[in-house]
Amino acid sequence: MFFVFPVWPRVRAFPILTAALIVAEVFIFSVTWPLEKRNRSAVGSDDERNVARDMVRVLSADPYLPEADKAQLRVATMEVDFPSPALKGLFERTEHNKALLAPKTRYEWDGLYPLHRAYQKSRAENPRVTSPFRRFGFFKNGSLTGLFTHLFLHGGVAHVVFNMLFLWCFAGVIEPTLGKHVLTLFLAGGAGAAGAQILWGIPPDVPMVGASGAISALMGFGLTALPHMKTKIFYVLAPFLSVKYGWFDAPLWFFVPLWVFQQVVMGLLTHGDALVQVGYGAHLGGFALGAAFGFIFRLAKPELCRPAQEESPW
Repeated sequence: MFFVFPVWPRVRAFPILTAALIVAEVFIFSVTWPLEKRNRSAVGSDDERNVARDMVRVLSADPYLPEADKAQLRVATMEVDFPSPALKGLFERTEHNKALLAPKTRYEWDGLYPLHRAYQKSRAENPRVTSPFRRFGFFKNGSLTGLFTHLFLHGGVAHVVFNMLFLWCFAGVIEPTLGKHVLTLFLAGGAGAAGAQILWGIPPDVPMVGASGAISALMGFGLTALPHMKTKIFYVLAPFLSVKYGWFDAPLWFFVPLWVFQQVVMGLLTHGDALVQVGYGAHLGGFALGAAFGFIFRLAKPELCRPAQEESPW
């Protein structure tokens, strides 16, 4: 068993912008995560839509449903106010006449309709209930602002700690070269990573949160533009019953390809699994975008990409 992960950027100048970005990320996490845990069990509009979509799917496959009702179902999911009052009325009529449904349809219907009614009641009592993830996370069919706001949301302490560790190491090593544009790359890479995750696959009503896609773009940029830059790596080696650990300095060309290989393998193994909550598509898409920016930067500013590694005095 062998683990390696970066812990410190090896640069002389303290990366002030990177540190400020991390402070902002941690502060926002400290505010939003308690609110998310408190409100995530409340029923939101996305929950109601999910059940309504399942009900439409079940009814559409029923061989005995009147053709007029099937025609209404075909256009229902395209309506702006889905589920519309007319569709809810169809659900009510179906419940009163469910004895006319096929046995398989009736079995599935009996599991969905009580949820639909419970969600309707909860939404009526708390029409404005929401959570930070629902309001500021990125959704497949959501607003463009979610492309950027989702970068400042994290789903737990471990999520934010590891993301900030990687952000510290990789934004820190390229900030001396990019300056303030490291923030531009962070935001652009995060938006591109979210787009890549859509292509990879994401349910329409599941919010995407976390800065890992943006950090992947920073890693891609570092590998192609500044492969000589170094980070301090912590390793754990556990052969047989003994455990060894330590530190060593490694250039980006050593560590980043190992990380990319791991992402590709895990992405292929878990692709299509709805239970996987890691955005491997976002990681690989963000990395590819950052790598492309790095190639362009290297062609445009070759003098800034020459090896000139300086040891960190701190």
